[in-house]
Amino acid sequence: MKRHIGKYCTIHYLFFAVLLTLNSCATYNFSHPLPSDKPNIYEFPADWLGNWINTNSQQIIIGRNNAALIINDQETVVKGVWPKVAANGKPIFPPGGYRGMYHVNLDSLNRPVDTVANYYINAGLLYEVTGKGRLEKGFHYTTQEDTFRINKIDTFWVDLGKNAFLRKLDTDFYVLNMLNQAMGMENRWWQIILLEKSNRNSITQWNCTYNLTKDTSMFYENYGNYYFNSQWNAKEIIQFLKKGSFEKCDELKRVGN
Repeated sequence: MKRHIGKYCTIHYLFFAVLLTLNSCATYNFSHPLPSDKPNIYEFPADWLGNWINTNSQQIIIGRNNAALIINDQETVVKGVWPKVAANGKPIFPPGGYRGMYHVNLDSLNRPVDTVANYYINAGLLYEVTGKGRLEKGFHYTTQEDTFRINKIDTFWVDLGKNAFLRKLDTDFYVLNMLNQAMGMENRWWQIILLEKSNRNSITQWNCTYNLTKDTSMFYENYGNYYFNSQWNAKEIIQFLKKGSFEKCDELKRVGN
């Protein structure tokens, strides 16, 4: 099973959304793609192509004009309605790392008010319910006593094109520009990450840091979401890199030849 972005929006684990948010809860939003003095590139460099693995042991496949993140994970769901109310009136929540099949809302005296489903089962698949009442993709599952074990194996694709492309900084560095709307966010701001390819067998990811907010082009902030009206050229971004306004956040290692 595979999903594409750029052709339609999708859920929490988009390939570059993962790259952008693994190491930070903040978002750095830019009004224009960067650097301002370089053209868009719609193909990955030839020596980037192939199979890679990141620091979380997730496989990434880079093709000529697309890339894929392969997710292989397991989630455990406890049957029944949670939290339960103990004899002393205190709520009991599922064990750490588990989620209840159903959730009951309690009033101030810990009395049940209403119950909502966290998951639905249909045709042998288990579907998670989002906060807005929408269903995520269905996954196969197994049962073991009072739990469901969901086997999440999926591939998330991104296509370089109108909503995602590279711009070159220098011999080793590229800037990946990604439109927020293509990642399921309801706005048309851009996010950027720097990708460094200094040797054949590794690609290093550099993310924005708080130091970047000291630049005068940052004009609005709200709960860790920073907004920039920047027109930085390649030379200026390289200077930001040298001053610590970007930090190493992940590294891809080549798998095989």
